[in-house]
Amino acid sequence: MNARQAASIGQVHYAVSQGEKRPLAVKVQYPGVADSIRSDIRLVKPIALRVMGLDEAQVRPYLEEVETRLLEETDYKLELRRGTEIAASCAHLPHLEFARYYPELSSARILTMDWLQGEHLKEFLTTNPDQETRNQLGQALWDFYMYQLNTLLRVHADPHPGNFLLRAENGGTVGVLDFGCVKEIPADVHRLFNALLAPETLADEARLAALLDETGILRSTDTAERRALYVRTLHASLELVGRPFREATFDFGDPAYMASLYALGDDLMQEPELRQQREPRGSEHFIYLNRTYVGLYALLTELGAHIRTK
Repeated sequence: MNARQAASIGQVHYAVSQGEKRPLAVKVQYPGVADSIRSDIRLVKPIALRVMGLDEAQVRPYLEEVETRLLEETDYKLELRRGTEIAASCAHLPHLEFARYYPELSSARILTMDWLQGEHLKEFLTTNPDQETRNQLGQALWDFYMYQLNTLLRVHADPHPGNFLLRAENGGTVGVLDFGCVKEIPADVHRLFNALLAPETLADEARLAALLDETGILRSTDTAERRALYVRTLHASLELVGRPFREATFDFGDPAYMASLYALGDDLMQEPELRQQREPRGSEHFIYLNRTYVGLYALLTELGAHIRTK
């Protein structure tokens, strides 16, 4: 059994099954990881609260959300179940590949699955894939995440390049790895997420404000000036970030779009009241939803994919 790569909480090894000589990936967790995470959070939390001037009662839901997701990543039995369920649910989607898990060779800290073939994004791009292949890979990723979001109400919430293996065969195939971080989406959060991205919301300031009230971004104690600032800021952000959701096709390789995203971030940082903001706002469930789609956009942008979004 040979080591393939180290991860933050374990190491992945290459193995071969004795009977069928099937290539396997065996993920072995470092000892004491869960206890270490709990200990680190206990140590860091009071320091962060004091340094950033945050109120513990206000930030508790957000800290609990992050802690829950981190600890779930140490539960390989949970990862096996979720990976098996999501793979089965998404088996009909084209150009995706999922590893089969082996419960009899797995435990709470050892996870055994098929060894998938392919290259990570950086290595794959050095092969200079043509635009058609890039588009197909991007389409597979987009379809995978939209199906999870809108049908399964749960998403693979760690879409960094190390969790996908790309192959050019059959026009482009994406192998999906690591279901340690999966975000279950409550139905009301799914409704709000989609409503905020809808064209009719951007066309109706009162509707947008009502949704921001419902998410907790706006509060009854806000001054009229602060409400106007948040509505204006979120309108600009949602128009730009949500654009791929509202257009029939979208070119993530368009440099003008990424330049607009960077410019928006710079503009927001120039707003004095936003820079001074110390209280968290909005649903804690949006932490991992936002993280997921930032990661997805980054992947599609690096691929330079032009895809169908509807």
